[in-house]
Amino acid sequence: MYDLGLTTEQFWALTPAQFAALSERHDARILHEERCHALAPWVISNMFRGQDQPAVPIETFIPHAPRPELEELSPEEEERRGEELFRRLMAAYPPSAPIRMPDD
Repeated sequence: MYDLGLTTEQFWALTPAQFAALSERHDARILHEERCHALAPWVISNMFRGQDQPAVPIETFIPHAPRPELEELSPEEEERRGEELFRRLMAAYPPSAPIRMPDD
């Protein structure tokens, strides 16, 4: 509610469509702000790159920018990558190290 600039009463009076439209506009504002903040590091990184290096796209410096180069993964591929990441993370722990789960 706070990020959308609404009071509690205004928030609960919204229809789902109104909430979706307001959320979409909020996301667009955040993306615009991130783009403004990314301009300086983007310019500097491209000014001082090697001549044989390609220009860095501004989206590199925008945390929530859409990444068209990322492919849509199937659920099976997501599961496989998640398991692979888990195995790599667990390999960093010695076998005798206690591992605490969030519920512990």
